[in-house]
Amino acid sequence: MMIKWIKENIPAGSTILEIGSGEGTKLLLDAGYNVISIENDPEYYGKYHDNYILAPIIGGWYDHEAIAYGLYGRKYDLIIVDGPKGSKLRGGFYKHRDIFSHSVPILIDDTVRAVENAMALDFEKAGFSRKRIKDGTKSFDVLKPEKLNGNQ
Repeated sequence: MMIKWIKENIPAGSTILEIGSGEGTKLLLDAGYNVISIENDPEYYGKYHDNYILAPIIGGWYDHEAIAYGLYGRKYDLIIVDGPKGSKLRGGFYKHRDIFSHSVPILIDDTVRAVENAMALDFEKAGFSRKRIKDGTKSFDVLKPEKLNGNQ
């Protein structure tokens, strides 16, 4: 479902920053996207491509400094939040949002869960538009900064 949305809204050849790597990484690569993956798990680090940022969990989320260093000067067209593994730590993305571009759409996976839903709501309160896409018992939210919605 998320891959379908990406194919319909993000041109092939674009760069996607994914927070948490997994089987979706391979699907993105197979669909013609460039992928930068932030990963803490050595089992997934380097598994699908050679464009990973290794960031161990420190203080309840990925290492802020490792991500800031790994992303320095790099551009991307979409952010997917699907890590760290499990729900409890994912809210750290909002707390560390200063190291990410605020001019690209953000997809937050698993927004049927409380932590992910609360994070999407925080972005909405901060001025991002929010659209929930559901498929059965799963959902993800698409967040877009106001300037992507034609508002300045």
